[in-house]
Amino acid sequence: MGNDITYNIESCFDTFPFPWPPNTEPPEEESGRVKTIADAARELVRLRDAWLNPPGIAPEELKKRTLTNLYNQRPEWLANAHRALDEAVFTAYGGDSVATAQAESRAGGWTDIENV
Repeated sequence: MGNDITYNIESCFDTFPFPWPPNTEPPEEESGRVKTIADAARELVRLRDAWLNPPGIAPEELKKRTLTNLYNQRPEWLANAHRALDEAVFTAYGGDSVATAQAESRAGGWTDIENV
């Protein structure tokens, strides 16, 4: 097991705090951070929707196109879209990059997000 991240009943479904209280985030037009997050989220949804409902696909093939099957396959484009969204959220907290934070946490334990 080592230092791997673990999920349990106490922590698995905790809400991850966003940089702003709910419904108080600045509008996209006023905040580059909000716009970057929103753009990355919209792109993720666009890509997933295109995979789930491609034009001209046979009904029997369409039944196989579920989010579960997509995430089990985890194509590179999906991983890249999630990585972009993760980076957008991470930088909204003031971090340099997710990769940097992960490397630092592996080197010396968990790093407080405010100090990343």
